[in-house]
Amino acid sequence: MGHSRTASRAGSIRVAPRRGERGFTVSELVLVLVVVAALITIAVVSLAGIDDQSAERECQTELRAIKAASEQFYAELNFYPPNDKALKDANLLAPEDTPNWRVVTPTGATKPRYEPEGTRCA
Repeated sequence: MGHSRTASRAGSIRVAPRRGERGFTVSELVLVLVVVAALITIAVVSLAGIDDQSAERECQTELRAIKAASEQFYAELNFYPPNDKALKDANLLAPEDTPNWRVVTPTGATKPRYEPEGTRCA
């Protein structure tokens, strides 16, 4: 009924487990799987949030760049650029530097508009 004792070569006594006490129970394995699944879910959600923050930062950086180039264009020529091509022609900003934004200055407008390109910065 109790533990059986066996002597090892070094002379110490070792307690052998009972017959039904080896390994893990099903409930212990399920608990470990639930904990691991919860940790994986937390990691995936955190990584998704990081990607969203990165996209937001990229959009803001591009918007600041196109605004600065438009203001420099205005300082040099005393009018705002009508479109992205004007910024490129003035060697101030290439359209590929701000793929998510474009500048539009309607005829007669005193300030340009900055419109998002695509859905990333919308």
